[in-house]
Amino acid sequence: MSLTRVPQLEVLRLKIVDAIRFSEKYWMIYRERTFGIATILDLIYKRLYIEILFFTNEDVKKRGVPLIKIYTPTETEFDFIEIIVDPDIDKDGLVSPKKIIERVNKLIKKELEYHLNILDNEIQLIDEHFENSPVYGNPYFRKIRIYLPDLIIKFKINLEKYPLEPKLMEKNQIIIEKYIKTYIDRFKEILREKITGVGRQKVKKMKSFMEDLSINTDVIKGWDAENPPHVFQIIRSLFNLKEGTQSLVLNNISSGDDIKDIIFRIHRGQSIGIFYDLESSSELRSTSPIMKLFNMIAGSQLIDSGDIKLFGKHIQLATNDELKKIVITSHLIDERILNMSIKKAVQYNIKIKPKWKIRKRAFSTKVKYAGIFSKIDEIISLPPKYKTKKSFINSALEVTGLLNRKKEKVSKLSNIDRLLLSISRELLKSPDIIMFSVPPRKLERIQGENFNDFMNKIKKKFHVILIIHGRKNIVSNCDKILMVSGKIAELGTVNDFISKIPNFGEIITIELNNPDIDALKKMLEIKSATFITERVNEKYKIFSRKNPDQLIIKLMEIVGPYIYNYKKYKASMLEYLEFFNLN
Repeated sequence: MSLTRVPQLEVLRLKIVDAIRFSEKYWMIYRERTFGIATILDLIYKRLYIEILFFTNEDVKKRGVPLIKIYTPTETEFDFIEIIVDPDIDKDGLVSPKKIIERVNKLIKKELEYHLNILDNEIQLIDEHFENSPVYGNPYFRKIRIYLPDLIIKFKINLEKYPLEPKLMEKNQIIIEKYIKTYIDRFKEILREKITGVGRQKVKKMKSFMEDLSINTDVIKGWDAENPPHVFQIIRSLFNLKEGTQSLVLNNISSGDDIKDIIFRIHRGQSIGIFYDLESSSELRSTSPIMKLFNMIAGSQLIDSGDIKLFGKHIQLATNDELKKIVITSHLIDERILNMSIKKAVQYNIKIKPKWKIRKRAFSTKVKYAGIFSKIDEIISLPPKYKTKKSFINSALEVTGLLNRKKEKVSKLSNIDRLLLSISRELLKSPDIIMFSVPPRKLERIQGENFNDFMNKIKKKFHVILIIHGRKNIVSNCDKILMVSGKIAELGTVNDFISKIPNFGEIITIELNNPDIDALKKMLEIKSATFITERVNEKYKIFSRKNPDQLIIKLMEIVGPYIYNYKKYKASMLEYLEFFNLN
């Protein structure tokens, strides 16, 4: 080792120690005959190991190495080349670990925010079009469900590295593609053999089925990372899906004076909550306009204007079987089951239809003619396989919180529990859409939380669309919210509505202790804020139209000596409604 290099290396080591002395993120390492630092980035969806090696000026001269090297796994979201090419130097002429760490942190933050914005937008687009859920808690690794006329396809897609090509994953997605193409070729041979007689009709049906099943991989083969398609477009192209086949779509629905220009799109596994007539929302009612809207969606009431499409088909063209899968549920109970136990009442007078039995019967008939039945389980996942009628019933009771109460009498149930029982009964019919109004009475906080939990379980396990009319603590938990007030109908998420409050929904609450009346009057005259009195002369909720931090400074100047407590926080849907009514 060069004598010149030894003191340089020791100075470098001490500089590294100083740079990470109080750091919880970085630690020192020794590699390639020099010192460096390492860290693990926890990116929520994965962990990423990074190490930075620092070299002396003598190393650069004699070994031809750069002043720093940065090692990360291949294909990371971060490009450190600018730091490597133009490293920071201290006054002593050696590389500066402290400045390098600062630059690395800033670059990671900048590039990560940019990358996650892209990924979040892709997830939002997927959510708009397909039923999906995260895999292993990773928001950018999704399990997608595609609904075709006679089967359901489940597969996984990992878009962590998008705009690089996403990875399709379901056991081995390449095998899935290979199998399907092989079977399509095999089916063409069967077509040539069975071209006459009864076989012709069977082959015709099978051909239609195989066209639904075919996968188009051209969108992936010609991948262009500089100009990539959106991930939802990839999925739609893979299965040759037509627009709207996965969703219930309402387009400018109007009827009379109380239903005006209702617009929304929702797919299986999602819920939409309806606030109707905000001015009277304090008294939640099962209003006739809501029932009119429900009946139009169910195809039992005419529409004045606009159109409703049920999974790609106009509601007027839906078959009776398709319309039977759209149900309106009430908390009112058939008197005949009032004295029954929940266990008996849930199945009373219902023809139980586990989806897998219906699907598998039709599916098995079709695939056997193509000679692919032995392999189909490797590429297709059928709906939940309830092995027995009993397990199917128990599953419906479990997601509504009634399984452990199944011996109780129906007559003793509260209104909300009767609604849950009615939902359980509908689930046994394997519906596609369930609509209902929550009983017009206040729910306790814990009751509301439990009810929301039940709705989330139903969506996840039974893959239905839930359309809910109710109070804000119920509706606010839905994936989408439809707010109808007078002739105005707005659709959005909770965050969409809250963002309409100035400063992205930031609110200030302030508590005062014996304030001076003149100071209090001066505070309430601040024009850049809207005050809601929660306790006269004591507690106020404040919507700030300008920077909340500046408002806090102004409040301190006016009523500072009387301030007992204050806080700044993100608004809830309740606060949005208050703001909406005020404005």
